[in-house]
Amino acid sequence: MNTVETLQGDKWLGHPLHPALVALPIGLWVFSSVLDGIASITRSESVQEAADLAVTGGLVGATVSAATGIAEFARVPDGHPEEHAVIHGALNAAATGLFAVNALMRSSRRSRRQPVGILPKLLSLVGVGIIGYTGWIGGDLVFKHGIGVDLGSALEAHGKREAKERLEAKSEEKARREEEAKAHI
Repeated sequence: MNTVETLQGDKWLGHPLHPALVALPIGLWVFSSVLDGIASITRSESVQEAADLAVTGGLVGATVSAATGIAEFARVPDGHPEEHAVIHGALNAAATGLFAVNALMRSSRRSRRQPVGILPKLLSLVGVGIIGYTGWIGGDLVFKHGIGVDLGSALEAHGKREAKERLEAKSEEKARREEEAKAHI
């Protein structure tokens, strides 16, 4: 098993790894925004510290999720789904960059014993908005384009072996036509 297959997860886990891991940064970053709001109302230092830690923890989760997402990109066919996958990855990278700047600002202010202030909290809200949108794009890649879906297993699980065989025959026919078209170029 190569590195890409290991990061995709299907062969050793029986399920793509990326959808499971993205819950970590999404959950921690949304949680950090909730805690920021609570800390702003209550002025609780411990709640603010928890928010700061959640931002940093989300960065760790985003790094691992990005590695699995890059591996998933290997499955994406050219064309419309590929464009969506590039947008998904680029916006996730931008959100992670925002949260990295956010974490640095929080750390700097805390080391100088200054309050976190409004800017890091606003960066969190913007970042959460971006990851909400990229999550929607990721769902679109799976549900509309079938990226990461083992269609054969899904059909077999529902007792549709005949449909699976027809699907495989169509895939083989499509591959044959693509090869013939390349040969004529």
